[in-house]
Amino acid sequence: MENKNSDVFSYGQIAQEVKNHLKSRSALIFKRSILLSWPALILIGVFSFVGNVRSIMEFFVAYPLLMVLILILIVAAVIYTFAFAHILGMEKYVWIDSHFDKIDLSPDESFSIAKRIFWKSFKLKMYLFFRYYFLPLALYFLVFFLGIYLPSEFDMTYNPYWFILMIVVVCPILVYIFYYYLKIKLRYFWFIFFDNFGNANFSADKIIEEIKRLNNINKSESFKKSIVSSLGIDFSKDMALHSSGFVLSGIFGKAGQVGKALENVGGAYASETASQFASYAKIVANRILYEVAIKELYCVDRIVNKELYSIVGK
Repeated sequence: MENKNSDVFSYGQIAQEVKNHLKSRSALIFKRSILLSWPALILIGVFSFVGNVRSIMEFFVAYPLLMVLILILIVAAVIYTFAFAHILGMEKYVWIDSHFDKIDLSPDESFSIAKRIFWKSFKLKMYLFFRYYFLPLALYFLVFFLGIYLPSEFDMTYNPYWFILMIVVVCPILVYIFYYYLKIKLRYFWFIFFDNFGNANFSADKIIEEIKRLNNINKSESFKKSIVSSLGIDFSKDMALHSSGFVLSGIFGKAGQVGKALENVGGAYASETASQFASYAKIVANRILYEVAIKELYCVDRIVNKELYSIVGK
């Protein structure tokens, strides 16, 4: 269904909306990024200060019990980071949802909602992974394995340079492009989930059906705006990271081992924060397109899902 008259948001308007939302949430994103990344930042700082892998291994050999304790802490840190990253990902959708629903939520309330929907949203994320992402990834690793195993097992001759080019360069690029396309195609998934949260008759398959209907609204223009917005946001993120890298190198580059550790920690935090800003910017841009598509498809403004906000404090 193509209807260019329904395309009420220009690129400039989308960019302005994104800017406004990032400005209003910037302090909270910085705080959440610290809470997400502090275990990794500590590990990066420690390993950077120690210096090299050999020194670390010698230390572990000298103190084996301490090595076991550190490995347990690393596993705990990975679990914490994974869980917090998922919760933060859902919270960003709560931020933008509550804005369009004109619901005033405190940071504690938005975080509480994101925590309470953890398992439901995690199951849906696994559904998306196995339905769309698992097979291409499995095929890539299968090709990689066969490319190494078959020539050595059956004494086959082949040009290793072509193999390296295909496996290391071409295949990852194709997988990346495919995954990028999937992100654009599934851009409305979580908006639909939040709008139908609490509906016992709603399922992941029905979300996919709704996505197909919404993607047909002003199809080519909406897809183009989504991908242009995503590419623009990614480019801005990369430029910000390059700039922060130069600044950190200039500040800590000549401060010895301690300076190197601080530079690595600062760079890791800057990378994580930039990723969170970019992620939220994409959510805002796609939410604007979602509002337009919903209004075009059903000819009514979206109804506020009060069930979602009622779980605060439960």
